[in-house]
Amino acid sequence: MTKQSINIGTTANDKTGDSLRAAFNKVNQNFTELYTSLGLETGIFKPPVLSQVQIAALTPQVGMLVYNSTTGKFQGYAADANNDSTQGWADLH
Repeated sequence: MTKQSINIGTTANDKTGDSLRAAFNKVNQNFTELYTSLGLETGIFKPPVLSQVQIAALTPQVGMLVYNSTTGKFQGYAADANNDSTQGWADLH
């Protein structure tokens, strides 16, 4: 579903925009999609878990953060991960 925008009309109270019911229906649908895509429909955020193989297959960007299911640690991709002036993954403690 694409984002549903609320039609607010041309000017205030000109009766050309969405009704309150239609507007809040769009709001609910937008939030339902957002919560579902983030895994929040249960009320608990569950970030994606990646294996070492999946992490190795990524095209990492500096600042990327992943949970490594193999090591059980969060890892960040840093510009100087190992104090050797090279980019790489570093465990977060």
